[in-house]
Amino acid sequence: MIGLPRISVRASRFVRAGLGRASAPSRLSCLLVLVLSACAPSAPRSPDEAVSQWYTMLDALGTHTVPEPQALDALRPFMSDTLHHLMQRAHAVRDSVRALVPREKPPFVDGELFASLFEGYTAWNPMDTRAVGNTALVIMAFVNDTQKPEVRWTDTVIVVRERNRYVVTDVRYGAGWDFAAKGTLQHALEQALQIEPPQEP
Repeated sequence: MIGLPRISVRASRFVRAGLGRASAPSRLSCLLVLVLSACAPSAPRSPDEAVSQWYTMLDALGTHTVPEPQALDALRPFMSDTLHHLMQRAHAVRDSVRALVPREKPPFVDGELFASLFEGYTAWNPMDTRAVGNTALVIMAFVNDTQKPEVRWTDTVIVVRERNRYVVTDVRYGAGWDFAAKGTLQHALEQALQIEPPQEP
């Protein structure tokens, strides 16, 4: 049984904004991104602190899938070079599909990318950290209390050390339900990037 996460950071993004793609950022949200980028916290002292900073920034930005460029810039200090490169490529693919086939839904617009449950989470808590060589595995407890009954699960966030700081490089989806995300965050991005975009008829 997963205990109630002690860090409750938001109401569900999907309750506030709906399950589809978020609307275009307003001037206020763009200003928020700039402020958050300028006020990024100091380098984390531990892997679990790095993960806490990562999810805090995701929540502050309202980001649940591949970020738009300004949000990606704000998140850059918290992620590895490999994950950042994948995010850049995924954003380029999403924009290309939108431009080529506007009637088709592009990848990376629906659902939660950074945790197992498609509908996202309403709270999270770092539970445990395990060192494996130069990598740290941070076990995260998530809950979504907008689901009835509420849904609880754990995912594992993989942290490495780059640029003299701890950064997030991947997420291993850990929920066991048939409809939960499978594999890892990097794998999900790589799979989608291999799909040939549909052609305009």
